[in-house]
Amino acid sequence: MQQYKTEEDGYEWFGDSPASEVLSAYGLMQFTDMEYAAPSSVDRSTMARLTTWLMKRRDTKGAFILNPEALDNFGRAPENVTNAYILWALTSANVTEDLTLEINAIKALAD
Repeated sequence: MQQYKTEEDGYEWFGDSPASEVLSAYGLMQFTDMEYAAPSSVDRSTMARLTTWLMKRRDTKGAFILNPEALDNFGRAPENVTNAYILWALTSANVTEDLTLEINAIKALAD
């Protein structure tokens, strides 16, 4: 996955900036699964940098800042689905930082 890593520690289809939040979340999900199956095969510092980058993409309103220039823009899911996916990746990776605002925003959409 290193060939997809950008300067800012997110991931993008060709490794160029700007990073894609969705592809970065997908990468985190893959690292989380690999860590479960073969713990010694995953570089924890890579996961930590990726998690930190995704957490910095929070918008303080319960969603994530999505880069409009990311290459997945042509087929991007609706914003609420994308936010839920990023949140799922973070919670699956056992992020211990408070995600209450983001969880409540997703729950509010279901009501």
